[in-house]
Amino acid sequence: MDPIHPYPKRVTTDASDSSQTIRLFHVIDSLRRDGTQTALVNLVEGLAGRGYRQRVYCLNNVVNTDTEAALGASNTRVIVIGKPAIATGWGLARMWLDFARLRPTIVQTFLPFGDLIGRTIARAARVPVIVSSIRARNVDKPQWQLALDRVTARWVDRVVFNSLHTIDFALDKEGVRPEQVVYIPNGVKIGPVCASPARKELLSTLDVPTEVKVIVTVGRLYPQKGHAWLLNAFQRVLRNAPEAVLLIVGQGPLRDELEHRAGALGISRSVRFLGERRDVQAILPCADLYVQASLWEGMPNAVMEAMSCGKPVIATNVDGTRELLEHGTTGWLVEPGNHEALADRIMYALVHPEEAARLGNAAEELIRREFSVEVMVSRFDRLYRDLIGSRDR
Repeated sequence: MDPIHPYPKRVTTDASDSSQTIRLFHVIDSLRRDGTQTALVNLVEGLAGRGYRQRVYCLNNVVNTDTEAALGASNTRVIVIGKPAIATGWGLARMWLDFARLRPTIVQTFLPFGDLIGRTIARAARVPVIVSSIRARNVDKPQWQLALDRVTARWVDRVVFNSLHTIDFALDKEGVRPEQVVYIPNGVKIGPVCASPARKELLSTLDVPTEVKVIVTVGRLYPQKGHAWLLNAFQRVLRNAPEAVLLIVGQGPLRDELEHRAGALGISRSVRFLGERRDVQAILPCADLYVQASLWEGMPNAVMEAMSCGKPVIATNVDGTRELLEHGTTGWLVEPGNHEALADRIMYALVHPEEAARLGNAAEELIRREFSVEVMVSRFDRLYRDLIGSRDR
């Protein structure tokens, strides 16, 4: 199905009048260190200098201190509601009172419960403009939640998708109408953030020999990210490239299970579980290859960050990832869940470093041209101001 877009394929980035002050409130499930939260921080930082007064309402108690500090540095107040307050109703009442008293111009919602609760409170408080953001094909949502999505979606002015491949599911299951659809892909920061420290020094701190081939993957340790398939593939890789080391950056409920799996496969000595790290932008430049084995995705920030560092990327042919990577041109794609194909492609990349470098350079050029934070922020800014303008007419 070819969705109808009220805007071009990507919202344009024409200059807009930043003299108008816009009160923008964001509602999000949590402020843990994940891709959606990174996109929120980038958006808040970018809009702070464009005439926006912003607040962020976090629905549960999961708050990463770095994420909160980054929002605060943009003069944005963070209000943590918390699950107990939501469960008792007090948190919902507090949000409604805030919205009714402070009268935001726009409420922007992120993630499943941020959408449900943010839409409902904004509607009840008569907020003029409500925008949601769907970041992935939410195939694991229960039916009751999809039913509530269909009810609350009718109150939304626009729904922003960061991946074209997530739109059909939302139209079919989540109550989104074609005329609500807007496509704004994620953006990543470009520039000296990817300047690498000495590879030898960094790898030494990770207990990794400097002469090895370093493969990196970044993502929370959830079934969606396909780490189990990656470990299976890496076992096969080590038979041909015993000098390779896999660095797994991220934390989550599957860590113990994955560490046990690595042990059962006999590859523990070549795998490092690094947990959640603040220095991902220092680790990526030390990689020879970046791999993402996800079973489904929206538009993965981690892949974009690796591309922005000029790293060759191998990823699964899913959703937003295929919008980033053109097989054989800006990276390589393999089918999800096929660990043999993933292993074969990793081995190919390791023995063809010149081709891998060429694809990495092409990927970096693409990110700089199409997927920078500045471009993303300008598209959101244009969308918001157009919606406000349509209300004023």
